[in-house]
Amino acid sequence: MIGKALPDFNLSDIDGKLVKLADLKGKPIIINLWFAQCPPCIAEMPTLSVIKEKYSSTDIQFLSMTYETKEAVKKFL
Repeated sequence: MIGKALPDFNLSDIDGKLVKLADLKGKPIIINLWFAQCPPCIAEMPTLSVIKEKYSSTDIQFLSMTYETKEAVKKFL
């Protein structure tokens, strides 16, 4: 897929708001895929949070995607 566009997708954020890839077109996107029982995923979260804060005033979009339930994500956070 190198050099190919990311396939279009829609997803809901933790508050139920719809996020459309099409709405992010032209913006840099960092996508993190994780799950709550993954030790490397857990270990990287503080660093990703620092990076997100550092670039919060830029156009960079951070998407953290999981198959976990909303309740599990809130508990993890």
